[in-house]
Amino acid sequence: MSAFEEGMKVKRMPVNEQVFENMKEAIKNGRWKAGEKIPSEIELSSMFDVNRLTVRTAMQRLIGMGLLETRVGDGTYVKEFSFGSYLERASEFYLGPELLDKVCEFRYAIEIEASRLAVIHATEQDIRILEDACEKFENLKRDYLEQPSEDTFKEIVKADTDFHKKICEASHNDLFVYAFLMFQELLNQYIHIVLQERLEYWKKRKKKGEPWSDLHRVICMAIRNHDFDACKRAYTDVIDYKIDLEK
Repeated sequence: MSAFEEGMKVKRMPVNEQVFENMKEAIKNGRWKAGEKIPSEIELSSMFDVNRLTVRTAMQRLIGMGLLETRVGDGTYVKEFSFGSYLERASEFYLGPELLDKVCEFRYAIEIEASRLAVIHATEQDIRILEDACEKFENLKRDYLEQPSEDTFKEIVKADTDFHKKICEASHNDLFVYAFLMFQELLNQYIHIVLQERLEYWKKRKKKGEPWSDLHRVICMAIRNHDFDACKRAYTDVIDYKIDLEK
């Protein structure tokens, strides 16, 4: 039998996979709508002519995907699916060292191009919003260096993520905003890793009494001055986790 003929053979799908696919299709096609209670395990077992364990396994997979939710004492309901929420739950399992480069590449592709458009299209209001976001980040960083705490660090990460989202908004291209929002949780995790190293560097500079310029402020000034080259240089240093700050 040729490779082509082998590829054309109909493959049997395991029963548990069939049940999962049928339930997923019911959600995808709107037969089970968001907020709607789905049939019970017993009813589904009867519908699919399978045992309850097979149904329960399929339901657990759909719950893990964020498509269903179980309400204790009530039943199982269809959730309004959010890809961002799915990433938030899943990212802790796959954001390892091997993916840092890929996230960095994604940020180059999306954020630096968004910053180029911001240099062209940002309004005075956009720039003021960016400067406010920058000031918030700087103040939180200053607070952390004075009195480190886990809560303040989380706020710094949130402020940094928000600053970069506002760059995308200042591009006045909704697709950049959508791309950022879709992967925001993954970017948030990346920023968390980068800032842990950066804060150690800032602590050393503060201890030595050495000044440093915050690159977020440089980005703001470059956008205000319509200087993409300066913006790109600063942005590259901000998002590249491999930059040696000591040089």
